[in-house]
Amino acid sequence: TALLFAARDAGYMLPQHLWPREIRARSARHGWRDVAVAHLSHFWRRSHEYLVRCALESSEALLLHTPIGPEASLHTIPPDVLVQASRHLTERYLPSDRLIENSVPSAYLMPRARAVLMHAIFSQNCGAHQIYLPDLGAEDERTRELLGEAAHYGLSLRPVYMAAVYYCEACGGMVTRKSCFH
Repeated sequence: TALLFAARDAGYMLPQHLWPREIRARSARHGWRDVAVAHLSHFWRRSHEYLVRCALESSEALLLHTPIGPEASLHTIPPDVLVQASRHLTERYLPSDRLIENSVPSAYLMPRARAVLMHAIFSQNCGAHQIYLPDLGAEDERTRELLGEAAHYGLSLRPVYMAAVYYCEACGGMVTRKSCFH
């Protein structure tokens, strides 16, 4: 919460930010009992689209946190451009009637184990029930350890680990090692 206040005070929070009680209220109005969240640590790629669609397939709704702040992009894309681009992608490719978009400080979405834990706790406070995690490479084992430890202290958000996703020309789409034999 302190990170949210610091980001807001620094001018990074945009009007799209919703507090956990607002997100839970919106979910309750729609009758969603199973909300998923995807941990997207970078600006959208095809693999992120795959991850988001998997999350939508297995839940009633998707909570999508958009990173904002000075660290939001390794390519120094201004935060307002990131939010506009994310909104364009979600409006064009995702069902808006099953989506809650929320702007959060980019530190919540870094590809590091502690950031994943922070995002999971925040998302659980927002009413999410499962978090979809892409392959985080070297951080994967530490992430699993931290989320496992946190479960002993009340984190009930179920992590769903997704294998590395890539485009296969022979298959003509996004695949993982589990779904492609090429």
